[in-house]
Amino acid sequence: MTSRTRSALLGALVVLAWPLLSGCAPKKQAGEQPGAVQAAVPATLPAAQVPAAAAQPVQPYRELNLSSLQQRVPVLTYHDVIASRRQQGAVWFDCALDEFEAQMKFLHDQGAQVVTLEQLQRHLTTGERLPDRAIALTFDDSYQGVYDQAVPVLRRYGYPYAVFVHTDYVGSRKGRPKMTWDELRELDRGGLATIGSHSRSHPADLGLLTTAQQDDEFQGSKKVLEQQLGHPVSFISYPNGKADPAAFERARLAGYTLGFMEEWGPVEQSPDILALNRYIHIQLPRAWAETYGPDDRGTGALPEGRILPLASPQAVRVRQTVAAGVRLTLESGGRLSGQPAGGRRLESADFLTAPDSPDSLKVWITSHAAGGGPLGPYLASGGVFVPEADGAHQTLIQGRPLVAWNAQRLALLPFSAETMNTPIQLEALLPGLQGTFVAGAWLVQNGQAMSSAGVLATGTSDLRTPRRRVFLGVTAAGEVLLGVSAGAVNARQLALAAAAAGAQDAVLVY
Repeated sequence: MTSRTRSALLGALVVLAWPLLSGCAPKKQAGEQPGAVQAAVPATLPAAQVPAAAAQPVQPYRELNLSSLQQRVPVLTYHDVIASRRQQGAVWFDCALDEFEAQMKFLHDQGAQVVTLEQLQRHLTTGERLPDRAIALTFDDSYQGVYDQAVPVLRRYGYPYAVFVHTDYVGSRKGRPKMTWDELRELDRGGLATIGSHSRSHPADLGLLTTAQQDDEFQGSKKVLEQQLGHPVSFISYPNGKADPAAFERARLAGYTLGFMEEWGPVEQSPDILALNRYIHIQLPRAWAETYGPDDRGTGALPEGRILPLASPQAVRVRQTVAAGVRLTLESGGRLSGQPAGGRRLESADFLTAPDSPDSLKVWITSHAAGGGPLGPYLASGGVFVPEADGAHQTLIQGRPLVAWNAQRLALLPFSAETMNTPIQLEALLPGLQGTFVAGAWLVQNGQAMSSAGVLATGTSDLRTPRRRVFLGVTAAGEVLLGVSAGAVNARQLALAAAAAGAQDAVLVY
């Protein structure tokens, strides 16, 4: 997991335990050695004897749709579910039955809506909205412990789930036992389970195989699963969460339409429909906090994306007010106009210069670091689109609010360098794109000020520093709202003031 390395001790435990597992572990640190792969176990039931399965809708291959960024949804991955952590051979990424029971109860108590992979696919590829507090559950390696321990709990709660199968080991009793074909067919027909591929032989890193070997892993497992289950199989998770763009393309050509890695983050912020993020189950508290926040109001959560309708522009109105104890100058009602600062050092008062026209509300596109031009891609009004070419800058601003607008709508989306750094990508989301830039931090969402943790989660480094600050927001009536503090405030104070001043959604622009 990039930028989230585990300790050397945990890495050593994985290496020592690998022969006992004969399955996959979460992504290992560089330098760890892959374990031996078990001998293949052939399928036990000829295809002609497979009873017909209920028809399942198969979605065509589609790329990620930026509209999905209006939500943030976690996907959890489990491996084996064991009776007790005290049993011999237990490793850190096992989930004991009591822990699994506690996690399912947590989801129930939090009002989680567990969705199927088919629902998740429609959301990611068409922007179809998922239920509030959505989450998806997946299990790699088709361990017998999942069938024996986890499935009864999932049935009790009525939670759908997915099981990814490495087909050479179905029914194996070596190491940790794997489910049989009869058990997999039972789950497949039970209404809650989705069965997907986990390759044929569970190679340590699919990206290191030749094209022919990759095709054998992808096509071979898909063919056997479809013969044994009696219906198409189009979802895959990569062993050890390891693959590369060439492997993703071979998976696409083999007929897969969703592919799962083991990178921690909301699934909408994945780089590709065949390289989707998942949190390992021990990260459930973090996954929940990053998407839905530590309390029922969600003010500590990382924001969902928003695409908001804009009212017809009118003459700009300027007023002074005090909101949440902060003196503000507010400009509202005009047509949003982005202008580059050109590297010049701005003061907050510069945002209150007279509009170029009576209906134009100007926002400066400026840097969020000392010196230099803007961080992130930008398009000034009447200008040309400038992508962010610096890889370090792309990493720095990942997740910060990208502001984009056309004549009818304004979008506030968590920035993703893979999907938001070209005009074609943003035009697909907002045809007639008029302007875009990356703001400094999230402040308000759905009328509620972000908590300090929420503001700090993806924002700039000086958010705690008191100074005169500027926010850009949208009111409930769809009017653009620009606010400038008269005195020094930190970003959390500005968030409270912006919400109190009527911003339904707002971001920090200075």
